[in-house]
Amino acid sequence: LAGWGARGVIRASRSGGVRRDRVDLEAHPSSASGLVQTMAADGGDAADTRSTLGHGMLAGVLHASGVLCDKLVRSMAADDIGASFAPKAVAASHMCTGRAQTPLEAVTLFSSVASTLGSLGQANYAAANAFLDALASSCRVRATVASSLQIPAVSGAGMGASTFDAAQLHAMGGVSLDEF
Repeated sequence: LAGWGARGVIRASRSGGVRRDRVDLEAHPSSASGLVQTMAADGGDAADTRSTLGHGMLAGVLHASGVLCDKLVRSMAADDIGASFAPKAVAASHMCTGRAQTPLEAVTLFSSVASTLGSLGQANYAAANAFLDALASSCRVRATVASSLQIPAVSGAGMGASTFDAAQLHAMGGVSLDEF
């Protein structure tokens, strides 16, 4: 984003670290430029989200978060649903509503094809992603440019990075970040 002209980028994660292909992104040249900051923040916590959104001249959000807590519906407890909802749906909701005084210019939510296709044992994850799709629509009604992208499994990043190899992802219709 910094390479495409963003005046500043905040990478936030619960751990405070952001990695791609098992490489710490703090070492990326954009981090040294001062345009990119990495910070620890729990998007599921409203106060953490407000603090993160209060940094600088934030104009937009790319929200790419998710936690799997796979179980069949009949054996899910409220905590299992919360494990998937907090980082994805609750955090996105906080981000979209946490800037009432200075609304965001754009919001991009990384949803999953799971919201449409589902997967055995992932009802909570599918529902959290469907929430993102509906939230983007709700943001647009309130005059915020928003989109929800239903992303398939991706090699080299996210949950698919350590779960599947490139051949398995390709067979499932996934994509590789190396293709871009």
